[in-house]
Amino acid sequence: MEKKILLLAVVLSVTCLCSSEVMGLDMLGPPASTLVKGETSIGLAYFTGQMDLDVEMTSSSSVLARGQFDGVKQQRAFVDISHGITDNIDIFGRIGGSRLEIHEYAWFDGSDHIFDGDMGLAIGGGLRGTIYEHNSTKFGAVGLLNWSRTEDQRQAVFGQPYTSATIDYYELMLALGVVHQLSQNVNIYGGPFLYWLKGDLDGKGTDSPMKLSGDIEEDGNFGGYVGGEFKVTDNWSLLAEFQLANAASGFGISGVWRF
Repeated sequence: MEKKILLLAVVLSVTCLCSSEVMGLDMLGPPASTLVKGETSIGLAYFTGQMDLDVEMTSSSSVLARGQFDGVKQQRAFVDISHGITDNIDIFGRIGGSRLEIHEYAWFDGSDHIFDGDMGLAIGGGLRGTIYEHNSTKFGAVGLLNWSRTEDQRQAVFGQPYTSATIDYYELMLALGVVHQLSQNVNIYGGPFLYWLKGDLDGKGTDSPMKLSGDIEEDGNFGGYVGGEFKVTDNWSLLAEFQLANAASGFGISGVWRF
């Protein structure tokens, strides 16, 4: 029964997500359950990547520019806590820091535009579950939703005389895939995913009434990923993962302790 419920949730999620036009990346982990009922894990993870963002910026109600920032760099570090609510479904939450770095030359007025964000707050969570299992192979899904904030406090942000600029953004990912046990200590996993990012940019100055605002979104919605899980001890595992999409790419590593 629980597998039918999980499959229905996946179908509904795909139907809803395919109607969106905005995207983002983050470390997914295996696309199937990793814990049995009542088991808990704590992990430390780092993810880095880059993406292309569509941006529209306005100042004092007039449009300054519309365009695209290519190669926007993203970094994220977080603590991840997972719990097995059944033998086939895990729930997880994460908290940590995330930052964006945007560096574009001659974007709309011939000058260099830079946003160098700090490691701001990032929180998120999601579900992973097994839909079908056969011998050493699991077929399943994982989905997550994140919210992040990063701020740049300098005398000029994006070429404008603002003392600070803040970007708030949401990321949503859904993956279907396979986890295969190669040996007693090694699992490999991967599959296709859908991904979304949408955010807002706000800038202000203490000595000027002018304000900068903007909408950001990612130009792409489909990708794939592969990863490996390496068992170090009975309780400790290391994971490494690579993601590639039409407008983004990323790499993540994590260490996980199960108890």
